[in-house]
Amino acid sequence: MAKINIEKMSINIGAYISGVDLTKPIDPDTFFEIREAWLENQIIVIRDQHVSPQQYKKFAENFGPLERHEFHRNLGPGLEEVADITFDGSRPRNSTADLWHIDGGYYKHPTVAALLMPVDIPKIGGDTAFASRYCAYDALPGPLQRMCEEIEALHSAPMISAADVESNKLNPDFKIDPEDLAGRAQPVVIVHPETGRKALYVDRMFTRHIVGFPEAESRHILDMLYEVSTYNLEFQTRHTWRMGDIAIWDDRAVLHYGVTDYRVPRTMRRITVAGSERLLSPREFEAARRKEAVPRTLVKV
Repeated sequence: MAKINIEKMSINIGAYISGVDLTKPIDPDTFFEIREAWLENQIIVIRDQHVSPQQYKKFAENFGPLERHEFHRNLGPGLEEVADITFDGSRPRNSTADLWHIDGGYYKHPTVAALLMPVDIPKIGGDTAFASRYCAYDALPGPLQRMCEEIEALHSAPMISAADVESNKLNPDFKIDPEDLAGRAQPVVIVHPETGRKALYVDRMFTRHIVGFPEAESRHILDMLYEVSTYNLEFQTRHTWRMGDIAIWDDRAVLHYGVTDYRVPRTMRRITVAGSERLLSPREFEAARRKEAVPRTLVKV
């Protein structure tokens, strides 16, 4: 069993991991350490991993079943869940990844995790920032926490045009569930099913409105929650990529933001881990625990 080394990125979120070689099969004890570090730190980056696409996919499968990316081209037979995403920095601001967001919040069973590794990166720029939604929830005043625990918000998929698909950057077999476009309600505060911690579950890209609230009041509340989620640098970490990095973040616990301060092509290889359950509000989580419908072994964080 390898003894991994863990170095914190910041006090509240993020860690670097070394001392493991993902070109070789990973033993259960070593993966347990990696998974514990991931759950505790929300985003981990494993350094110096020069893996093949097949090895990358094999490692990702340790986190759960993988899902095929609905928008971006995959690497072909046997690697349908692995997608290369290329941008050159010329797109307009606020177009895609350059908003703080959660992946897959509009799915019936929201995405669990995402993995990212660089294929081609600029010499300067192209960082990815991460913000802890645990910290965002903890920062809310008690009365606002209690209100948010009782409400839901609608999340829906982005609108993708035919021109986007034909641009040769998106999956030509692109199909999207009409229900994803129509939107699905998710709790504004979720309980993480593995850590038991509460997190805000809203984002600027995919959250549309608070269910049952007039538009003005919904927008006011969401803008406040977005501000709490992203204004405080103490809740964040920012990763500067280097070749050989593999990042894994917990989509149930963090927001992420692709910084578009580059004007040359940047290609990142992405895998996402599929969800298998609906995320629960605090009330739903406690009710389920009392009925022993969702037995959990919580990690210490």
